[in-house]
Amino acid sequence: MILRLTAPIFALATALGIGQSTQSLGEPRDGPGPEGWRTAAPREEIRPEFTFQPAGGHDGKGCFVITHDSREGLHGYWTRTFPI
Repeated sequence: MILRLTAPIFALATALGIGQSTQSLGEPRDGPGPEGWRTAAPREEIRPEFTFQPAGGHDGKGCFVITHDSREGLHGYWTRTFPI
């Protein structure tokens, strides 16, 4: 079985010690994040900008960032597959 988590769900699942399966929207592609993490969006025209700040976050251990511009309806997510 393969588990696919998005970044916000991953944070919640990690805090709760559980896994959450999600349906893939579009084809994930390599992102600018840590090894194993990729970015995805249902369509290129609604894809937001993705960045990873290695020293970001409240604990300084890294921060996944999704930036939307002035366009409405942008949608995208960070994803990683975990074996279970």
